[in-house]
Amino acid sequence: MRRLIAATAVALVVIGAIAAPVSAAPVNPKVVIIVGAVHGQTGSYLQRGEEAYAEARKYTSNVVKVFSPCATWSKVKAAMQGASIVIYMGHGNGYPSPYRTSPWPYSQNGFGLNATCNAGHYNTTYYGEHYIAGEVDLAPNAVVLLHHLCYASGNSEPGYAEPTTSVAKQRADNYAAGFLKANARGVIADGHSDPDYYLWALFSTHQTLEEMWRAAPNFHNHVIAYASTRSSGYTARLDPDSSAPSGFYRSLVTKPSISTDDVTGAPWASTDVDPAWFVAPGAASVSVDGAALHDSPGLDGSSTPLTLDTALRVDSVAGTTTEGSQVIAVHALDGAPSGFMAAGDLTPRDSTGPTVWQVDKGTGAFSPNGDGRSDTLTLTALVSEDADWRVTWTDDGGDVLDTNSGFGSEIAATWTGKVGSTPVPDGTYHWEIRAADEWGNPEAQRGGDVVVDTVAPVLTASGADLAGDDTPMITPNGDSYSESVALAFDASEEGSILLRVRNPGGSIVASDSSLHDAGTGSVAWNGKMTSGATAANGQYAMSLTPTDSAGNVGGSITSEVIVYSSLKNLWASPSTFYPQDRDAIAKSTVLKFQLLHPATVTWQVISPSGAVVRTIYTDLALSAGTRTWTWDGRTDSGALVPQGRYMSRVTATDGTYTATVQPSVYAIGFRISPSDTTPARGQKVTVTVISGEALSKNPYLAVYQPGVAGFGATMLKVSSTTYKVTITLKSGSAGTMKFKVVGYDTKGGRNETYLSLPIS
Repeated sequence: MRRLIAATAVALVVIGAIAAPVSAAPVNPKVVIIVGAVHGQTGSYLQRGEEAYAEARKYTSNVVKVFSPCATWSKVKAAMQGASIVIYMGHGNGYPSPYRTSPWPYSQNGFGLNATCNAGHYNTTYYGEHYIAGEVDLAPNAVVLLHHLCYASGNSEPGYAEPTTSVAKQRADNYAAGFLKANARGVIADGHSDPDYYLWALFSTHQTLEEMWRAAPNFHNHVIAYASTRSSGYTARLDPDSSAPSGFYRSLVTKPSISTDDVTGAPWASTDVDPAWFVAPGAASVSVDGAALHDSPGLDGSSTPLTLDTALRVDSVAGTTTEGSQVIAVHALDGAPSGFMAAGDLTPRDSTGPTVWQVDKGTGAFSPNGDGRSDTLTLTALVSEDADWRVTWTDDGGDVLDTNSGFGSEIAATWTGKVGSTPVPDGTYHWEIRAADEWGNPEAQRGGDVVVDTVAPVLTASGADLAGDDTPMITPNGDSYSESVALAFDASEEGSILLRVRNPGGSIVASDSSLHDAGTGSVAWNGKMTSGATAANGQYAMSLTPTDSAGNVGGSITSEVIVYSSLKNLWASPSTFYPQDRDAIAKSTVLKFQLLHPATVTWQVISPSGAVVRTIYTDLALSAGTRTWTWDGRTDSGALVPQGRYMSRVTATDGTYTATVQPSVYAIGFRISPSDTTPARGQKVTVTVISGEALSKNPYLAVYQPGVAGFGATMLKVSSTTYKVTITLKSGSAGTMKFKVVGYDTKGGRNETYLSLPIS
């Protein structure tokens, strides 16, 4: 009777022959798309969310939408569990903030969601990094995409001042922190683009997250890289719209090794699940206390009783009993005993080996020199199930230098870089992870390299000597003249550079950190203190200190820099005028400058060669304020200056520091600007001109080349004073060529200007 009952039970779990080994679960990563309450803009955000949903569905069926007006924290939190990609579009609330003087993790660096479900799009409540880090568990190596947010990429809110680079760096770093604590390994914030490109790249390409970010259609190549201060071991990058830098709408916080395959190319299902059928080779346990382990596949002859839950390895199907039940060849996990059992006396058990999901070795380099900085290296990893794990550290010859072991699904192994108490020599060493479950399934194995480096990096100043008489001056007052100074260097190896700026009393007033490659580079200071305020007039010391990826700190280089921001806003209106024809059109220009503090001022108009053509002030003591003066294009003797470029040169001093600024002003009929000032014969050249006077019709460009008859074309109007045309130069001869622009002003006067340049 027992055998018949067993056969009936087996029929429920075994169909025909024993099943083939179970393969990895199909890749079907979870994508969660969240659209928060964005008040009157919610409609456009919802449309973007639907477009992202359609794109995500091309790659996975596991796509979850949580959209306003029902995007509450409870729904968002539930949806995010186990997600490999999280997309959020909505309001952002970050730090540094104009609303708070200190961080507030309960509302900052997270989501703007609906306070209650189905109450409209205006009931916004912020759930910050506190909730994300504490209540969300994303899939291993998850990526978070933040689109159209304020603060997340370093940007400000519309209508608010552009942040400083220091503030932008803090905002991007802070916004990523909570998501990284929730198991994400990359956070991308893009204020102006939609997520479609990133979805395609995550599912369709094989590259690092940084490579993916750099390959985006809106990449500006103005990357500012720096080590994250909120998330140890992570690197943050900004890609502002301009190299100034300004327009902080793209950021990335991740680790160099994380790839698109890590995000979407691996199944994250646990491997300790019992299958519904037997797997060979695989695992099983005794389901009937005292079940017989037979010596022969006929299940007759001698046998050994086994206790309930005895763990066994399944070797093969050895046959079928007369009742139709399968006979399973098994052996104990220790290799003995072995034999044959009725399938009905067994339960299929976990038959899939563990997988090492992610490995983190920090920078992959350390310096075991006893100085208290990076003296050890800790390797962490996640395993797909609880397992006995062992990490082995070896040299190139395969000799074992150290081991770490433990049990569980989380691995943390620390190497001191020593054999006993003796540090190993500098060089490359190797680690190997092996993890085995309790059912004898194939063990997981991962390996890689680490570097032992105890040599400090060397930083040397490059470029001009900035000390003594060559001390540079900056005028950080927002007028775009001399706003910053860069200290150039040559680094012996890659790492990070710490900038410190000290005032005359030696106190640090500004600091910043950035990453760099080996070789030449530079770090700039814009005259702003850590508080964001402009540094007071005075002499400061800029120092750069290198740290390599192993944590070794090298010697600093230092340069003096003078801050003198009293003089600003020099300009000419109009910047181009034409007094030489003596008519009433554009016969003068207004020159202007502003003093922020009292100073002694000399104001002159000079030619490009430096000759003074007109003097306005000479060593005149002036109070703070704005000064203007109208120049009629004449010299001190009353003669009209030749057509050309001049400078309004203002020199201001407070008795200790002196600043000179000299913006250009053009007294000319036409400012002629060719696209190439050293063109070749047969080349296309675009010529742009700015007219000093309003014209009655479009001007004509005449071209005179050596050995070629003159030719030309009528120019096209671009704006009220700007004209442009593209011409193809003739074959002719090398030498000197001329452009001549002829036009007629609104009173019928003929305006004419020449420009000579070489032609090859």
